[in-house]
Amino acid sequence: MASQKLRREYTIYDKSMKRSTGLFSKVLITEEFVFYHNYHDTDASQNVEMYRRLGGPTLQLISKDCIANEKLFEELQKQKWRYISQTMKKNYKLHIDDSTNRLLN
Repeated sequence: MASQKLRREYTIYDKSMKRSTGLFSKVLITEEFVFYHNYHDTDASQNVEMYRRLGGPTLQLISKDCIANEKLFEELQKQKWRYISQTMKKNYKLHIDDSTNRLLN
């Protein structure tokens, strides 16, 4: 029953958001924030949107520039997610593996 409640809580946020710059997919939810990422845009200054959770499906846009990108990485490193998309999980693992390899070489 608790897992159903948890699942419903995170499905209230749109799976993706269409913008003039492309499609932003829901990638990470923390206690306080929801992050959407445009995987097709390589410009780190505009490929992440960060929203504050206000309760229910209501979100408040906090940032959609490099600050949002930096905060996404900070939240990923904390590893206290409520939800992480499969794609983001794979990308984060690749990032960690790559960082570790650089340190060892």
